[in-house]
Amino acid sequence: MTMNVTVRQFVSQQVGKFGITPLDADLLEMQLKTGLDAEELVTGSNMRTVAQGLALVIRRTIRPKSVSEGGVSVSYDNKDLLDFYAQLCKDYGIKDELNKKPKVTFL
Repeated sequence: MTMNVTVRQFVSQQVGKFGITPLDADLLEMQLKTGLDAEELVTGSNMRTVAQGLALVIRRTIRPKSVSEGGVSVSYDNKDLLDFYAQLCKDYGIKDELNKKPKVTFL
């Protein structure tokens, strides 16, 4: 059984698992940078490009670890999202721009 899911639906559902709703501006940037149409269907042949678009949307929508304003502080735990993003990057050969990798320097 084949499901008909648009790029917009796929990206929204993937980031929605982490409490994020992508803005139209994020989806527009994804379209412009990847050449995808947000209303086209996700298929096996465009999945790599969809993954690249999803990674871009995650980079644009990830929340800071904490926000303080007017004496009120809110903290966010992005670990699950960062783990998801790291695996997405690994699976599709995308450069991971969010997770810091330890650097080893030999003297």
